[in-house]
Amino acid sequence: MSIISFIEEPKTIDRIIRHFELTFEAERPPPSRVVQQDLLMAAEEKGEYF
Repeated sequence: MSIISFIEEPKTIDRIIRHFELTFEAERPPPSRVVQQDLLMAAEEKGEYF
């Protein structure tokens, strides 16, 4: 597969987006992947931190 052209005209791009009912906003945010600091410190060796 190869690229044969690019769509650069803003009106054309908007029309395609409306046709496919695409949106740039997520319905809901993805789940966070934050690891709690308590778990990280429990896994480290005991010692002075400062």
